[in-house]
Amino acid sequence: MKKRLFAVVLTALMPTIGMLAYNEFAARSERNAEVHRHAAQIARQAASDVASVIDGIKGILIATSAIPAIAARDPAPCNIALKSVASKLSQVRNILVLDRTGSLVCDSLGWEAGTSFADRD
Repeated sequence: MKKRLFAVVLTALMPTIGMLAYNEFAARSERNAEVHRHAAQIARQAASDVASVIDGIKGILIATSAIPAIAARDPAPCNIALKSVASKLSQVRNILVLDRTGSLVCDSLGWEAGTSFADRD
């Protein structure tokens, strides 16, 4: 008698247990998809931030290259001009001007002209 009662109760509960298991699986799948969407959104935001920084630096470099002392590549006035530009930009520590061989022409920190940066990628 107890076995039959247990079988009836178990049979009655099977759909409920199945539905609970399905709901748990669906909730986990939805949460997993939500986490992936959130991670993708954060990655897009980070990429956008990096692109903005790169665009800003590009603008600084273009504007700086138009300064006559820098275009002339005369170390003393070039150092002064770069120091002036870098001092106005809190997020920029140093601006370098290198020749085609990677040797330092001038910079905003006053490093020795001729220092080679050719070995850096």
